[in-house]
Amino acid sequence: MPKIADYMNANHRPNRWEKARQTKEWREHAAECARRSGVPPLAGVVRVIATVHIKDNRRREVSNTFPTLKAILDGFVDANVLADDSDKHVIGPDPRRGYGSEPCIVFELIEIGEGDESTSHRG
Repeated sequence: MPKIADYMNANHRPNRWEKARQTKEWREHAAECARRSGVPPLAGVVRVIATVHIKDNRRREVSNTFPTLKAILDGFVDANVLADDSDKHVIGPDPRRGYGSEPCIVFELIEIGEGDESTSHRG
């Protein structure tokens, strides 16, 4: 998913209107990207790995992007890719740092099936 704005950061404290605007922007963008990607609805429990690619190589705590990741998961729910983003349906998101790329977030959605079966979707 291409970066559309600054990542929302757990260390930043915007006023509630700015936070709502940013959340809406990321959520709508995620829903649009999910619909265009053609990922089928995932009905089971889904493990979410989010690789956050940042252009520079400065020291960071990628877990601070959690507010952005949460808005994106809400967008996946809006696009009917995820049934819900509660703990009953989603394990994660597990944020990882990505290198050598344009700023973006790559999500890996791993549907956990019965036994050892699982289906992985990247995008």
